[in-house]
Amino acid sequence: MKKKMWNVLCMGMLWAGCAAVLNAEEKVWNGNDGNWGTAENWNPAGVPTVTDHAKINAGTVKFQYGDGLRADTLEISGTGSLIYWDESGGGAKYGILSM
Repeated sequence: MKKKMWNVLCMGMLWAGCAAVLNAEEKVWNGNDGNWGTAENWNPAGVPTVTDHAKINAGTVKFQYGDGLRADTLEISGTGSLIYWDESGGGAKYGILSM
């Protein structure tokens, strides 16, 4: 009985993992300067989620603490960059990531 329950549990976890991968989308930054959390800055529209592949090929993407910076993978190339920006601190840049 315990073995059967374990098998059912493992199959359920495997199915959930496969479903997450199948629902992954590629989200590409539009190339302008703007905020990570603005849906219109991504193509297709919508902020990346934990199952998405995010690409920043051009432009400066700003994020702040609490923006929910999430993606399964993040690719930064070309002239793209990702910066931590603190609007409350007079717009100070705290870090720039580019690859």
